Amino acid sequence: TATEAARGMQELARAGLQTGDIISSSNAALKFAGANATDMTTSTTLLAATMAQFGLSTTQSSRVVDTFTTALQNSLLNVETLQVAMRYAGAVGASFGRSLEETTAMVALFRDLGLEGSTAGTQVRQAFLRLASPTKKAKEVLKDYGIALEDINPRVRTFQQILQTLADSGIAQDVPA
Repeated sequence: TATEAARGMQELARAGLQTGDIISSSNAALKFAGANATDMTTSTTLLAATMAQFGLSTTQSSRVVDTFTTALQNSLLNVETLQVAMRYAGAVGASFGRSLEETTAMVALFRDLGLEGSTAGTQVRQAFLRLASPTKKAKEVLKDYGIALEDINPRVRTFQQILQTLADSGIAQDVPA
């Protein structure tokens, strides 16, 4: 409805967007809301927060909603769990130089493993932080498996590369079930 569109635009204005940016972002937010059976306020709030977390301009609005729609259609995420998870994972993923797409894929992976939105986002955040600064014990275990710290550093390796390094080391075979 027109009222819902206006509320969505108001959320974008509250996020600090200027009139031209609000208008250009509203189309993408409207498409996201329609494609994912959510309201404009939720759509624009998620869009504005994500653009801020990843330092994206409003010209990237379609990229954001396309990434999220793909994740929603191909995982156990729903709009609510995505919004909550990105609240925890988005800024940390961006601060480690991960793309919107990679961070969203990580959140979707954790959700597919059975973690709810806030837990999925928190676990993504913790994975980044723990890999970037492993404990003394973790460093010893990694050394025992021949894994160099730079091989699992999320500042220089993608999450996929890190998982592959860990899998190739055989470390998972020694973890008790």
